[in-house]
Amino acid sequence: LAPDVPAVLKADPERIQQVLFNLMGNAIKFTTTGGITLRVSQTPLDKDRIEIRFAISDTGIGIDAQQQKRIFDRFTQVDASTTRTFGGTGLGLAICKELVHLMGGSIGVHSNPDRGSTFWFTICCEQGNATNIEDLGRTVRSDEPIELADIGPLRVLVAEDSPVNQLIAAETLENAGHYVEVVSNGVDAVKAVQTNSYDVVLMDIFMPEMDGLEATRQIRELPGEVSKIPIIALTADAMTGEREKYLAAGMDDYVSKPFEQNQLFGAIRHVVSHNTKST
Repeated sequence: LAPDVPAVLKADPERIQQVLFNLMGNAIKFTTTGGITLRVSQTPLDKDRIEIRFAISDTGIGIDAQQQKRIFDRFTQVDASTTRTFGGTGLGLAICKELVHLMGGSIGVHSNPDRGSTFWFTICCEQGNATNIEDLGRTVRSDEPIELADIGPLRVLVAEDSPVNQLIAAETLENAGHYVEVVSNGVDAVKAVQTNSYDVVLMDIFMPEMDGLEATRQIRELPGEVSKIPIIALTADAMTGEREKYLAAGMDDYVSKPFEQNQLFGAIRHVVSHNTKST
């Protein structure tokens, strides 16, 4: 963190976090040795606004110059072997680009094959003040947390290929007293629900081998009660019309990533309570 970056800024913390989770999750996924660094700096724009620059550097597999030109397009991967080896569709980077542009910034990458990459993005924001942030903190802390104790402990299957999201989801649920098992793709998710008993499945949409939509369709076609297990989509693509697509595939609800605990627990309470009443 550069020393001249203000301590308090007025911006959209949830969307900034979403972009950082995507970019840092990719850095972790594609880096097997070395390290990852996040640097934050600022440039004054005028007396009221500044530009904040985030740069995530890794020592991973890198990207050649030609492929860098289209990496922020929807559903673009470096090549087919990348999808098979690491999973994903490239959708996360396209969403990052849209979110950054909505925050008045830009996004890009500098990279060399086998020598690592630096993904960077900027946002425009205003300087805040400590009094306002303290007032906001008091407001946030006054919100009543959603508890799952009255319908738990639950057995939860998390189907998610990102190690970062796996860790966050597992720790969030385990700290609340629930039992969590994790798989990394849709194929293993379908196998898991046939082998073990779960109260709810958290299903990432974009995974290697089989995506979350196809995995959900296959689970809904299974014989017996397992076909009725509540399934919640985990997705960074919370755009208009996406919810209807997930529900049409047989999912019961969806939570956008990065999720807040109350958002996740609220969705779980809704689908588990509804499933219990239906049963």
